[in-house]
Amino acid sequence: MVASLLTAQPVEREQLTLIASPLRSFEQVNEFRNRLSALEGVIGLKVGRFYRGSLRVAVDYADVVPLAHRLRDLPDFTPIALNERGDRTIEITLGS
Repeated sequence: MVASLLTAQPVEREQLTLIASPLRSFEQVNEFRNRLSALEGVIGLKVGRFYRGSLRVAVDYADVVPLAHRLRDLPDFTPIALNERGDRTIEITLGS
């Protein structure tokens, strides 16, 4: 019998900035924040500025699956465009 060893890959904790738009009301902002905080790997959120339909959120994240991939499965907020910038910023355009 051969014993197999499973080795977990270390997961780095990341501080990312997420810019989401368009959001049309504070109610929608709250719903988006709740869905985002429930995603696997999201450790914490700090909601920043909400201005002209655009919301800036600081996301504390740790998972082997990149946050950009998790955002594609965000319940009730389907992205129609997603752009990862080199400065740890993700811009997401939400469908209606």
